Parts: sequence; C-alpha cells; structure tokens
Amino acid sequence: PYPTLFRSEATGRPTIISARALSQMAFAELQWALPGILPEGLAILAGRPKFGKSFLGLQMAIAIATGEGKNFGVAELQAGDVLVCALEDSERRLRDRLRRLYPFGHATERLQFATAWPRTDQAGIEELEKWCDEHNSARLIILDTWRAIKPLSNGRASAYDEDANAAAPLLEFAKRHPGLAVLVVHHVDRKSTRLNSSHGKLS
Repeated sequence: PYPTLFRSEATGRPTIISARALSQMAFAELQWALPGILPEGLAILAGRPKFGKSFLGLQMAIAIATGEGKNFGVAELQAGDVLVCALEDSERRLRDRLRRLYPFGHATERLQFATAWPRTDQAGIEELEKWCDEHNSARLIILDTWRAIKPLSNGRASAYDEDANAAAPLLEFAKRHPGLAVLVVHHVDRKSTRLNSSHGKLS
C-alpha cells in the first residue's frame, strides 16, 4: 500500500519507508505483562550484585502468575503462566524466598521454576519454545542470570559485541511470541557501569 516502501523479501535490498508512510501505519496495541512497568518483548534488569534484582523478579513473577498486582499499584492484572530460570539458586533457596514473599498465599501451578537451563547457543532457545508450546497462557519468562544463559566467551570480541550478538536470538524469540515478556537479570559492577556510561549507555 505504500509505494515508498522497498520490501527486502522482493528486492533483496534493505527495507526503506518514508516518514509519511510510517505515520499512516497501524500497529497492534502494546501488551503489558505488568501494566506500565514490564511490556512484552525482551527487557534487561541490571544492577550490582545483592541489589535485590532476583527478589524483584520473583515479585513480578508471583504477581503475574496469581493475577494480584496490588504490590505494583495495579488494580487489575491478567494472570498467566510464568517460568523463572533461577540459574544461580537451589530449590531450597527458591522455596524459602517464595515463602518469604508470599507467606499466606496458595502456591499456584502457573508459576514454574528451573535451576538449570541450556545456554542460548546450546538448545536454550529451543527449550524456551517448547515451554511456550506447552503453556498457551505464557506471560513472563525470567532468565536469572545473563551470565549463566549466554554463550561462553571466545575472547575474540569486546564484551559489548558479545552481549549484543548473544542477545539477538532472545530478541527474535520474544518477537515470535506477542504478549510474552522475557526479562533477563544481569549483574554489573561499578567498573562495568562506568564503562557503559562512557559509551553513552548506562546499565
């Protein structure tokens, strides 16, 4: 419908679109796992170790799995299936955290955990696809942490390039599942935070 749009599948060239054509395009409404906080797609929760990232992620997981969003200021929340890949935790530690955060609630089957998962270049994406196939109401996947899920470094590229390349399959996976939020928990120290900010990107 837009003559200024070059479709790469037909021409083999990059897709180009004018501002006028882009302004006339219609897109589906953005879906939120947690309204106003966590949208569909790939997101990164980064901070220093022992800063409460895993607890926050678990709180999000409980809210979405139970449909109870009061802790996040949300009156109504669409419940769905949640997978937490807690790759630096044991089942005992997860149970204790769950009891601490949700002491009086009824444990829900919608919230599931894994303490081991293949890396993204070793069938990790395929296993995520299988989980989604088995859970039609999948709303959130948490990968905690990035270090445990990304491919091992080959030392040939910068840390930034390695992370960007490693995240690409996760981004494509998230795009294939509209309505699903994929949250990656990432530890950064003061040194790496300063480095990122010096390149215009602050984690």
